[in-house]
Amino acid sequence: MKQLFDDYRCRRPPSNAEMTITPGAEPTQWDLHVIRRALSFTLLTVGLNPVSVPATDGAVQFVDHTVTAGLALENVSGTTQSYIVEGMMGGAAFFDYDDDGDIDLYVANGSSFDGFAAGQHPTNRLYRNTDGIFEDVTTAAAAADTSWSMGCAVADYDNDGDADLYVTNFGANTLLANSGQGSFVNATRTAGVGHQGWGTGSSFGDFDLDGDVDLYVANYVDFSRDYESTIPCKWKNIEVYCGPRGLLPARDVLYRNEGDGRFSDQTTEVGMTSEYYGMTAIFADLDDDGWPDLFVADDTTPNLLYMNQGAAGGFAEGALAAGVAYSGEGVIQGCTGAAIADYDNDGRLDIFVTNFADEFNTLYRNDGFGLFSDLSFPSRVASSGRTEVACDLAPGLCPVL
Repeated sequence: MKQLFDDYRCRRPPSNAEMTITPGAEPTQWDLHVIRRALSFTLLTVGLNPVSVPATDGAVQFVDHTVTAGLALENVSGTTQSYIVEGMMGGAAFFDYDDDGDIDLYVANGSSFDGFAAGQHPTNRLYRNTDGIFEDVTTAAAAADTSWSMGCAVADYDNDGDADLYVTNFGANTLLANSGQGSFVNATRTAGVGHQGWGTGSSFGDFDLDGDVDLYVANYVDFSRDYESTIPCKWKNIEVYCGPRGLLPARDVLYRNEGDGRFSDQTTEVGMTSEYYGMTAIFADLDDDGWPDLFVADDTTPNLLYMNQGAAGGFAEGALAAGVAYSGEGVIQGCTGAAIADYDNDGRLDIFVTNFADEFNTLYRNDGFGLFSDLSFPSRVASSGRTEVACDLAPGLCPVL
């Protein structure tokens, strides 16, 4: 235990003060953080996980009502599965687009490099909810998008009281402004947010507290079918399509809402210069200073944690120091989806990340001081080899599925 304790002392609190424990003295919050980290690691290594609680009679049961509810969409994503793009698509968002009190559903769809016959191209779908039955109103609401879509995010970007929709694509992204009359208007060009690339996750948040929600777009790979991977394309010693490792990462984009229907690219100005394989982004105040910070889950590269510098302006990247860049064992994971919520009701927001096949999902508990502990195993949320690769615990969040 002493060795573990000394090891964790290497991670200093923000003040860089030395940590000392005086017999009989009240331990500080930083002391408790270090001790919890050491104990958590000890429990993990010796296998003393908490006892599981068996399911009880009367437990909640779910029944698949997809078809009876009117949701019969068949997702399309490529035909030959020769490129990594063909293995990616499928975000969705529940939100009340027509303000009738029922939660509606928008589903992103994919495409193919081979093309489609006239009138047969798949499209994203908008379903209106009426007492639990969903009606396809895509055409009537002008919400169709035949791009190779990946994910979406919902927010009232123009402050008119209606929920607008941003769709990330392989290709130009799309901003659909809610008219308030049961339909949408494509405002991409006017707003200046049609980034050409491979957008995956996106998140709205008012990072400068000016009353207008801003937009962050995570990009995955700077993809070209002509680009040859720099490493062999194998998984479990089986030849597969290349990527993301061996392919070029793409730069994410931060757009500031100018309040007049337009956005400006502020990525470089605020210090967001890292280029990784971005998958999901979430704005949240993770240090309780009143300013939205940003967590970005990256695939096979370190996660990012941009801490908002408040009135001073800009962001400071600190995922490694905070303990969320890698797993608790210091291993890079294939992060795909993420959610932020206060799971232990201690008043601080925690982070849950879902990962690729054969990797456990990761729960980062917020310990304060801008530090997190990986409690995936002690909390028993870690699951290896499961099929879940995305999650959503925050309203309006639409990660890549």
